[in-house]
Amino acid sequence: MLKIWIMPIFICFSLGIFAEKSNPILIKKNIIKRIIIRKKNPYL
Repeated sequence: MLKIWIMPIFICFSLGIFAEKSNPILIKKNIIKRIIIRKKNPYL
């Protein structure tokens, strides 16, 4: 059950890193998104 949840998260995380390396503008957007998500869901 855990593998089903971990795999998509890992894929999204690795794709996010790849996108950040290719486009520095996305870094700022992703950081802002993560801050907003963490404010909404402090458990993440």
